[in-house]
Amino acid sequence: MCYRSLALGQQYSSLGSQPILCGSIPGLVPKQLRFCRNYIEIMPSVAEGVKLGIQECQHQFRGRRWNCTTIKDNLAIFGPVLDKATRESAFVHAIASAGVAFAVTRSCAEGTSTMCGCDSHHKGPPGEGWKWGGCSEDAEFGVLVSREFADARENRPDARSAMNRHNNEAGRTVNKTEKCAEIEHYTHMSQGFPQDSERI
Repeated sequence: MCYRSLALGQQYSSLGSQPILCGSIPGLVPKQLRFCRNYIEIMPSVAEGVKLGIQECQHQFRGRRWNCTTIKDNLAIFGPVLDKATRESAFVHAIASAGVAFAVTRSCAEGTSTMCGCDSHHKGPPGEGWKWGGCSEDAEFGVLVSREFADARENRPDARSAMNRHNNEAGRTVNKTEKCAEIEHYTHMSQGFPQDSERI
């Protein structure tokens, strides 16, 4: 996910309850713009995920010289630090991709989108006395959305794009692993992002 796509998170914060207008999101490549238009219903979750990624980045780097501070009204919202292949850049790619997967998965489980639903792999045992207790999160759908949106910008056949795709996938993998392993932990979290993002 390129820093320009991260502007979506900042824009979403300022929109409030207004609908997302795909053409007004700065920095989207044509494939991301098509994704936005085709799946407009899920875009608030994508934007929320980007925002969660930015917030978690700021939390993780809070005591460091570069602390993930954003630059308001700038497509390069983190400034020039992401122009280079650095550890910080790798972390931003991973955490933003994980944030998108997390937010989309959560949105689906809450039933706020008709495009997705509960995970069909986790059904309760049939029989008398069994009562439905909620919706299992479909992490696969969240990962798919994150992959389609975040990796759309990284389609060049060069080493940097390959590295960015790898970092995006690393974030999604950690997010999915955490989701599968600690579903109880997530259920009890009051809001936001998994506390285990240090692993990314």
